[in-house]
Amino acid sequence: MKFVNVLKSVAVATAVVAASAASAAPGDPVTFAGGTGTLAFGVTGVSGLATAGVAVAALPGATSVITTPSTNGGRPVVTQAVTGFTLAGGDTTPNVGDQIATLQLAGSGIKLVSVDEEGNVLGDVATLTDFYFQVSDKTLYGTVTIDGTSTTQGIYVGTTLTGSTLVPEVGSVTNTVTGLKLSSSFAQAVGAKLNLDQGVIDFVKTLNFGTLTSVATVAAAPAVPEPSTYALMGLGLAGATFVARRRAAK
Repeated sequence: MKFVNVLKSVAVATAVVAASAASAAPGDPVTFAGGTGTLAFGVTGVSGLATAGVAVAALPGATSVITTPSTNGGRPVVTQAVTGFTLAGGDTTPNVGDQIATLQLAGSGIKLVSVDEEGNVLGDVATLTDFYFQVSDKTLYGTVTIDGTSTTQGIYVGTTLTGSTLVPEVGSVTNTVTGLKLSSSFAQAVGAKLNLDQGVIDFVKTLNFGTLTSVATVAAAPAVPEPSTYALMGLGLAGATFVARRRAAK
């Protein structure tokens, strides 16, 4: 009977630890568990690119996946994994309710290519890699490479952000940025590459390039048992061992 009671004590202690690790409340630490970022191109943005003889294409080796679903009118949708997030104020340990500063999309990438009227690719215009979304200015940043020169800059600037940008309790947080427009620096760089007139570049800057939706998922951080819990588990295991040895000796 003592042996059974000892095992019950160990089971209770273990259950307490497991239960505390399965949930999180405001202020509790959590860990990043994955997510997705989806860039859905809008009608005017795609039309503007086509007028300039530019199309969106997959970048070999990048994690981004480009589809053209009917739900987006056959226009490109770029999907990539969210690989992590950073916190406002430089904190490194996420807690429920903390403000998210950036959503990281490491390994992501696409190409802008020049095409003829039949859609045949004539050459690369720019490669866009390692995106990250910055909450404060609603901007999707990335490394832009044109003619072998790379710079990190804003690419798409959002008009409206909806949804939460706080670290959630166990589960997911979703936010959507609409009314994406080309940043001035990016539009100028691409326009120069294509030898576009300034008037055309200024017009392209006004176009709606679509919507960015980000989903980040967190899990409860592994719980650290109180010293008393460790002691209870230790005594329970020691007691179980003692009882087992006595039984074996009989």
